[in-house]
Formats: sequence, structure tokens, C-alpha cells
Amino acid sequence: MSAHTKMLYFKGRWPDDEVPSDSPVWMYYEVDAVTDIVPRAIFTYADGRLERNSLALEARDGFPCISIVHGPFLEQVEDCGLGPASGEEFERLWQSS
Repeated sequence: MSAHTKMLYFKGRWPDDEVPSDSPVWMYYEVDAVTDIVPRAIFTYADGRLERNSLALEARDGFPCISIVHGPFLEQVEDCGLGPASGEEFERLWQSS
């Protein structure tokens, strides 16, 4: 990412009260405010698992892509029930084991 990149952070809870066991309870997204690209995402599960995804991880696994989320992200934030998160919260989760 360039020095002029402004990152935004969003989080959202699974939309239903009952979360299926194979679905994340919370979803976190890092978004480039200029390009609308999602370079990293984190999903947290009821059993304490964290699942991380990034452009770098996708490329390493042989699946190079432009964004973790397909299509425009920022215009769908409210429709998806996402709210703001802090960069510090996102980094803390990203770095946790």
C-alpha cells in the first residue's frame, strides 16, 4: 500500500441471533478508502477461532486476486450491517494467535 493510502475498518456481527456453527460471529474488514479494495479480513467464531485472509495469503496459496471481497465494498457497508471499527482493534486481532 502506498504512503497516501487511507485505510478504513469495519466490523459486523452475524445478522441472525442464532449463528450457524460453521459461520463467523464477527467479521472485520480493512478497506482502502481510495480504491475500495479489501486487502485483509478477519472472521471470529463462537469457539474462539480466528480466520484471517489477505491478498498476500491468497497469492501465496496460488490464488492471486485484486480484493478479498468481490465487487464494490464501501457502497454496501450499511446494507451489510457493518459499522466502524478501529485500526487498533483490527491489528490486535490480526496479530493475536
